Amino acid sequence: MAIPLVLLGLVAAHIAALRPVDSVTLVAIALKFSNPLSVLVNLLAPFVKVWKGAETQLWDANLLEIVKRDPVTYDRFPTRAFAQLWAMAGRTSAVLPRVKARALVIHSLRDETIPPSAADLAFDRLGSAQKRIRWFENSRHEMFWDGERDALCQHIVDFVLESQATQRVVAHADHSATLS
Repeated sequence: MAIPLVLLGLVAAHIAALRPVDSVTLVAIALKFSNPLSVLVNLLAPFVKVWKGAETQLWDANLLEIVKRDPVTYDRFPTRAFAQLWAMAGRTSAVLPRVKARALVIHSLRDETIPPSAADLAFDRLGSAQKRIRWFENSRHEMFWDGERDALCQHIVDFVLESQATQRVVAHADHSATLS
C-alpha cells in the first residue's frame, strides 16, 4: 500500500512535535482540503464508500500519463480512509505549536487538492522560532512530479544542509562554552 505524501507531512509534523529533530519540512501539508464536501466526510462515510479525489493535473503531459497508469495514484480511495486523514489533520493542527525545530513549509499556489490556506495555517501554528514558507507558482498538488520538481527538491536539500550547518555551529559553540 502506498502512503500519500499529504499523510507523510502530517506524520512528520507529529514526529517533530513529539521528538527532538533538527528540522522539519512540510510539503503540501493536508490541514485543509479544497473539496467543499470534505467537512462532511464523517457523515458521508457510512453511505459513500469511495471518495473521488481531485483529478491529477501536471504541466508535463508525458509525466501525467505515467502517473495516471500508476496503480497507487489516489484519484479515488475509501471514504473511511479519507475520514481518518481528516481526523489526523485536526490532531496535527493541534500539535503544531509543540514543534520547536527549524521548519520549512512548502506549498503550490495552484494546488487543486490542498488549498494554500493550509500552508498559511501550518506556518502560523508552528511553534518554531525559525520557520519559513516557500511558495511555488507553477506546480499543482503533485509537486514532486510537476514542472518545478527540481527547484522543489533543491530547495529542500538546501534547507536540510543549512539546518545541519546551523546544528554544527550550535554544537561547536556549546562545546566551546563548556571548555571555558
